[in-house]
Amino acid sequence: MKTIANYLVVLSLACLLWQCKSENKEDNKEEVKAEIAFEIASDQMIDAIVKDNLKKVTLYLDQGESVDGRGKGYWRGGRQKGANDKSDQDWTLLMIAVYNNNADIVQLLLDRKAAVNLVNAAEHSALFIACANRSEEMALLLLKNNADVKNSGSDISGMSALQWALAYEWNEVALKMIRLGANVNSSSSETGHTVLLEAMSGDSIHDEVVHLIIDSGAAVNKVNSKYKTTPLMLACQRNDIVSVKKIIAQKVDVNVEDENGSTALCYASRNDADDLIVLKFLVANGANVNIKNSYGRNALIEAVSSKSIKKAKYLIDKGAEINRKSDGFGGVNAIGDAVSNGDLEMVKLLIENGADVTSESSNGETVLLRAIVSEGSSEPIIRLLIANNADVNSANNDKHTPLMKAAQYNMYSVCKLLLQAGAVKEGKDFFGKTAKDYAEETASRTGDNAILSLLNN
Repeated sequence: MKTIANYLVVLSLACLLWQCKSENKEDNKEEVKAEIAFEIASDQMIDAIVKDNLKKVTLYLDQGESVDGRGKGYWRGGRQKGANDKSDQDWTLLMIAVYNNNADIVQLLLDRKAAVNLVNAAEHSALFIACANRSEEMALLLLKNNADVKNSGSDISGMSALQWALAYEWNEVALKMIRLGANVNSSSSETGHTVLLEAMSGDSIHDEVVHLIIDSGAAVNKVNSKYKTTPLMLACQRNDIVSVKKIIAQKVDVNVEDENGSTALCYASRNDADDLIVLKFLVANGANVNIKNSYGRNALIEAVSSKSIKKAKYLIDKGAEINRKSDGFGGVNAIGDAVSNGDLEMVKLLIENGADVTSESSNGETVLLRAIVSEGSSEPIIRLLIANNADVNSANNDKHTPLMKAAQYNMYSVCKLLLQAGAVKEGKDFFGKTAKDYAEETASRTGDNAILSLLNN
């Protein structure tokens, strides 16, 4: 075997010494140059690491190759990002082994006293590389061997090792890093997330991690730079009352809006939890139940969409506008959403509290027509709407009537119910078709002539 040669590459870095003055001295110190020596790893050593050949790596180390030798690594993100990107340069053997997820070789290098906290040309440490490249095992191993969490580096966007650990939802790694003093206020310009927002966005991130980040000094009023979401909003989305209380205790504005105009109360109203603890705390601390976002989906509409009777009733009791129509989403309102969801009990609650069963969406679709065309709706809801004076002949902007759509969808019992309530058989839609025309198409398509016979009587 060819004897392994070690080469020294001397990088001269200009180190400027601060000028200092003394009462007894007039001379200033001059600039001096310090020399830092990198020992270059052999190609065969790097090849052995990449191929996970523990035997050869051990041999080369025994033959005198430096455990901290350096070589060419990998571009951050898999490709070079501009001429100044040097993220593939000056990688230590440990970094290369970590990147390739070669646990036995990493352990060997650590046992041979490899320097854990050296950085490459992009100032990324082995810990950053482990986190950014989704190797939880490597991150834990490095932390066990005194990896520095405060100086591990970050992406060009500012995304830190801790943020990557949170993005991959590594609770154990995140807890260790935070307890060791990792910066809890770094942020990414690419995602807009701070460390706290990153943690709160992870479905599998434990509340313990979120609480520790807050208690460690995270800025709770820092918003997502792209979407304007706040920690309070995401705490409400998680239904995390502990975080909600910690954040509000720091005097944040509970009515601040995200890019769509949604407030923390909207987030709390639409989360999956069927309890009132967060809603009540927000309202007690000044949350306005009638602030609507730019699309018009106020807290009540969000609660209805989440199918929470408790939340909807609470908001109604607190004065939520029951007939508020959204500016977006086709001009939907609370009862329209309840009908689309097929939520009979919610529809009953809304009607009992004054919901307008004759209301229309932006395309002229009435609640009754929506009940007929929505997959989630049901005949009991249609009966309830008709019993509460829904207009059985009101057409949408395409002049479709409830009877036409019921005939088109082969809903015999609904057609019968509509006719009993006074639905008119005559009349044409935008395409010149009558209810009978749709019944004939249905009969031709399905072989079922029941509705056609009903309309011919």
